[in-house]
Amino acid sequence: MVFVTGNHYINQGVQKAFLDGVPGCVEHQFKLWSALTDARHNQRNIHVCWFDIANAYGSVCHNLIVQALHRYHLPAHSIRTVSSLYSNLCTVVSTHQWISNSFYIQIGVHQDDPLSAAIFNVVINLLLDAIQSQCNHLGYRFSSSSSVVLPALQYADDTCLVSNSKENCQTMLDVTQRCLDWALMKAKVNKCAAVAITGQTGRVYDPNWQWLENPYLS
Repeated sequence: MVFVTGNHYINQGVQKAFLDGVPGCVEHQFKLWSALTDARHNQRNIHVCWFDIANAYGSVCHNLIVQALHRYHLPAHSIRTVSSLYSNLCTVVSTHQWISNSFYIQIGVHQDDPLSAAIFNVVINLLLDAIQSQCNHLGYRFSSSSSVVLPALQYADDTCLVSNSKENCQTMLDVTQRCLDWALMKAKVNKCAAVAITGQTGRVYDPNWQWLENPYLS
């Protein structure tokens, strides 16, 4: 993982998966618990949604891998090595009765490859950068300081979006969906979840956000 974290382009404050010596689940849970506690003690609205990507590893386009490696300024020899692993991949489907013509594979991260976790993090970071650049100001603002904002938490392909308002969280969902569309990926809606808490009463309700899917990939 050093080759994707050493230049500090990967935001380790947001993405916690596959990092040596980082208790990512514990850190993210503590951040979210802190936001929920702040909202409860100060009677502030809080809205949280968990966004899951369908077949995350299997839906990463190979050209997106190379694009991400260049964007985050990995060493040229590393880019050449990874590119060679994903170039001109060809296979066939064989059964007892028939065998298909050969065809190229242009999608999917090699899950048995020891580099796969690092490659996946780099690609997902493209989406995180887009979400943060457009939505950072929409995240949950702590009562102690308006400059302390929690917009997103990421663990591998699982995204948690946090905001003060229903409308802001819907905007963050829409931006996330556009990013997935651009990457030719889609949400697994039946695994997405949401909760909203009214600050004045502490009442939990379903915000009924619109979970969108890419119709071209359904």
